[in-house]
Amino acid sequence: MKSLRIEISYTTREYHSLNLYFNDLARIGLLSDEEEVMLCRRVREGDLSAMDRLVSANLRFVVSCAKKYDRMGVPLSDLINEGNLGLITAARKFDETLGFKFITYAVFWIRQAIMSALGEHSRMIRLPMNQVRNITVAQHQMGVLEQQLERSATMEELAHVVGITVGQMEEQLQLDRIPLSLYQTFGQQAGEKELIETVADQQLQPADYLVSGADNYLLVDSLLATLTPRERGIIESLYGINCPMESSYDVVAARFLLTSSRIKQIAAGAINKLKTLVRERGLVNA
Repeated sequence: MKSLRIEISYTTREYHSLNLYFNDLARIGLLSDEEEVMLCRRVREGDLSAMDRLVSANLRFVVSCAKKYDRMGVPLSDLINEGNLGLITAARKFDETLGFKFITYAVFWIRQAIMSALGEHSRMIRLPMNQVRNITVAQHQMGVLEQQLERSATMEELAHVVGITVGQMEEQLQLDRIPLSLYQTFGQQAGEKELIETVADQQLQPADYLVSGADNYLLVDSLLATLTPRERGIIESLYGINCPMESSYDVVAARFLLTSSRIKQIAAGAINKLKTLVRERGLVNA
């Protein structure tokens, strides 16, 4: 088996035990093909010492698999532990008479155990294993495609790589967001302010909206004041200005005792007057 060198150096106290573990793995010898077949045969016969030797010789491969899923919400040490459990499962189930190497079979169980841990512990809301797999592949491919294309990957490109629809990709990436507590504190000092204090009350209109609304009302009223009483009444009725709701041409025609065609002509003339006035005052590009 190809030798895998572990060259990770953590300087924090939290990962001191990992560095010791990596140093221990470096001292474990690898197995030849003949030794692996012999050990697998003994494992199937129930030899626990053979199980220990087979698993120990492949622990460094678990580390290389776990590193690919680091910083996804589960500590690396936990990912390695879960991968080791998958390696043990593979050792119990492997049949050396099938003619392929043990690690080729074990890689499925190692990754399955790691993915299961990610789905179980990395999110507040547990996701199905297939969605965890899709999200993990998409996150990895984001970096790969960005290097290849020299731009951010589109949702269509990610969905194509993962093998699902664009809608499914968007939905699953939305589910991967980390939920925040409304009572989570932030600021320069701990406890300075809670997130809930920054959430706007949707039932209250902001002050600038009220001011701009009042200004717009006065502006519209000053423009309508330039029309004749009949023109103003027709425009207000058609567009629901100072009225509970908009009215159709037929309703307005009945109210002013005119035909619908005449109402349209008067409205068109009044609107042209307003547009001309707006341009003259330099209010907007009418």
